[in-house]
Amino acid sequence: MCTIKSSGMFHIFAAVGVLTLFVISTNALGLAQNDITITYENIRSAYFRGENAALVMKIVNNSDKDIDGAELEIYIDGLIQQQAQIGLIKSSGEAKKLFRIDTLLLKSGQYTIRCKLRSGKDILAEADFPFWVARRWNPDRMRVWLWTHEKFGKKVWKLDKEAKKQLRWYSDKGFNSFLPGGGVGYKQNYGGFGKEKCELFDYALCKGLETGFTASGGFKENIDIPEAKYKSRRYSKTGKVFTNPFHPEVARSQNRSNMEIMEIIRHFPGIKTCFFNSEIEDNLLADTPLAKERLDEPYGPTVKHKFLAPGVIADNDEGYVRWIYRYKWGEGLVTANERAARIVHSYRPDIDVFSDPLRRTTTYGRYKGMDIISTWTYTNPDPKLMLFIETLIANGKPFEQGVMHTVTMLNYAGSIAPKEKGWTLMGPDRLLETSWINLSRNPDTLSIYIGSGCDPFDPGFPKAENTTSEQKSTESYPYQTFPESFDAFKAFNEQVVKPYGPMIRKLSRTPRRVAVLSSESSRVYSASPNLVGHYANYQIYSFYSLLNMIHIPTDVVFDETIAKYGLDDYDVLVLPKCDTLTKTVYDNILAFHNRGGLVISDQYLRAEIPDVIGFDFDFTYRSKVSVNALLENKDYAEMSDNLNERMAQLKDVKGVTALDDQKIMASYVALLRKGLHGKINRDVDCSSHAALLNMLEKDGAKYLFVINDKRIYGDRFGKYKAMLEKAVPQKVTITLNEWEDEKLFLYDILEKKRLQYRKESGIYKFDVDLPAPGGKIIVMLSEKLNGVEILAPREIKNRGIRHKINVLIRSDGGDLLPGTQPVKLQITDPDGNVSEYSDYYATESGVLSIDFVAGLNDTAGTWTIEVQELMTGKRQKASFELL
Repeated sequence: MCTIKSSGMFHIFAAVGVLTLFVISTNALGLAQNDITITYENIRSAYFRGENAALVMKIVNNSDKDIDGAELEIYIDGLIQQQAQIGLIKSSGEAKKLFRIDTLLLKSGQYTIRCKLRSGKDILAEADFPFWVARRWNPDRMRVWLWTHEKFGKKVWKLDKEAKKQLRWYSDKGFNSFLPGGGVGYKQNYGGFGKEKCELFDYALCKGLETGFTASGGFKENIDIPEAKYKSRRYSKTGKVFTNPFHPEVARSQNRSNMEIMEIIRHFPGIKTCFFNSEIEDNLLADTPLAKERLDEPYGPTVKHKFLAPGVIADNDEGYVRWIYRYKWGEGLVTANERAARIVHSYRPDIDVFSDPLRRTTTYGRYKGMDIISTWTYTNPDPKLMLFIETLIANGKPFEQGVMHTVTMLNYAGSIAPKEKGWTLMGPDRLLETSWINLSRNPDTLSIYIGSGCDPFDPGFPKAENTTSEQKSTESYPYQTFPESFDAFKAFNEQVVKPYGPMIRKLSRTPRRVAVLSSESSRVYSASPNLVGHYANYQIYSFYSLLNMIHIPTDVVFDETIAKYGLDDYDVLVLPKCDTLTKTVYDNILAFHNRGGLVISDQYLRAEIPDVIGFDFDFTYRSKVSVNALLENKDYAEMSDNLNERMAQLKDVKGVTALDDQKIMASYVALLRKGLHGKINRDVDCSSHAALLNMLEKDGAKYLFVINDKRIYGDRFGKYKAMLEKAVPQKVTITLNEWEDEKLFLYDILEKKRLQYRKESGIYKFDVDLPAPGGKIIVMLSEKLNGVEILAPREIKNRGIRHKINVLIRSDGGDLLPGTQPVKLQITDPDGNVSEYSDYYATESGVLSIDFVAGLNDTAGTWTIEVQELMTGKRQKASFELL
């Protein structure tokens, strides 16, 4: 029997999915070096704690001798040891052995797997491999996604110094979800899925960072079949040629591509998002070749366009049907997206699949098969444009889809600063207000878009793809960089999102009795001017903002909502920019009115509806609130996300300042409040129209978000008068008109204090101090919070076994408190080290239950549990002995 002694030197073989370490050896029997090698065959080296890690080791016999009766041993830092009989390995042969590791036996951290191939007392080969056990992420934490811009995607796609630095910087600011190698136009997964990106996935998992990938979207397949291709709608400008998702070869190619991708992705539990086909809709044909041939349920016969009555068209009006057909089928986007999602979910149902944006149409099923409805919004001249999240909620509601509304920190040249300054970065106060608006609607994801032109490591243009972040000074780009914005976002995440996100994720949106119609038929046959927001879906939001300013909570509904589900859930219907209605929608509105429903409209309603309360608000000026208009009396003739500032056509306009916009909107608020006085019951009202309200709920507990919208000109861009970007603190009075219980207890949970109220004739009033910028969360309960109780075992004898630690939040009467309460849990070992179970959580009906598992290498002795409930700040401690 030969004995091969290791010299301890290792080489790494860079193969996709295989980490191979060769042992350079010497032996007394004259065998050549590396005659026997042990390789680690797994595609990844990092595992969530609690995973059953199936580790595959391969032994290759490169010698001219057969090896028989050998045994492979693995050791993990002296804590876990396993052996496997190998059997006969002939010369030039190989063998593989599977070892299953229960990672619950190990506390989270980095380890070394030491492998030894033995034959009797002789060691034939040995090798070491890195192995990580990552703490399981809190399932209730709020996802904070970086909408990947091109420069990030090209810099962060492999595990190197630059990627570590950028991930460290962004995660410090509160981001916890990324798309490595993304954001590169229509290119997919920059850098591919080689060893370097797999290492990045492992690194992110251990750092608590979620990752994602791009699926094949079906429009850029590598197919050389002329009839499977077509020229894009903007071919004359872009020269783009797409593959046709309705062609069977394209479908096969897309499925094949995505199955190949998923064969890699399925191994990485830290990959949780799949994002693709972003903004491709701008290039798609309304009726793609082969679309009608592949249509399973052809649209019925249509009639030529005509008005059946003023402002009323047939449901099957040919123009309207073509419009609906385009967005539900004809473009091919729905087919391509759904096909990709089906493949992704067949491998990994837990991955959230999404595409974007939702801005051209309100049709249900636009993002069929997606887990999340997504879009981004530019918020100049008004942060309240972020209320567009309501359209996302409405579009996903019938299919129980989540929502992600991205705050666009990027501002187009000439919007809030002179166009020669280039793209500019949003300031901190507007960033926080828009983030608060999203948070108040309980989104599935918070998301931020920065843009390559405002990249914090490499700002400005040209893109400088080959420079490192050290080579380019951000100080030369004061309009593109503003550290205060990211510092503010970091504070927002640390003070609000992290501690209260788990609670918010458990809340439900409170049902509303007022609806606003975003009418698709009115976009098809519009007789009114285009308003700020530019895209079709934004046309209601100036009026919608007024409703929020007078604190009337409203759902957004669509033509299909009224036609399919009716209006039984509502008492009031608002019709802004509803120039044209379909016959069924019109009839249902008349039936709604006949049963006592209140109908409100603007000056653009043409359909005849009795007893309408009408308002004449001119919002056309709002598109003129820009630096271009104010300085040059010119602005872009047509605004879109495809705008090329250098080549865009201009039109003559008279600029309007942001302060004048604020004053005009305030005057409209006064008219709207007066006109609706006594006609709509508000559950909650506020003394200031510059404060926004939204209510969430759970099990009888109410959670009122109060957001500061009081703004003045700031130091950075105020001189240009196109954006009121500086928030001002204010004290507001909240009026609670409806509360069913006899008792009311109010808590300002960010301040961790109970609020006092004044009760007059069954109406409750209380004061709230709003910070600048930001908001407050006021919890309303029918029972007083009393304290915290911890139930934990006195001693834990067995390692690797789950033990329950329960936290109870009780009322004054001793009952468990209803709703959900935010909790900070900290568990420390005898040496004072904070355990991996320490985090922010939220109770369910007063109970938080944690499975604690001691690892073999956890320190024995007295462990301490400290709980702080985050509504009043009350604390409780307990301890247990780990034997």
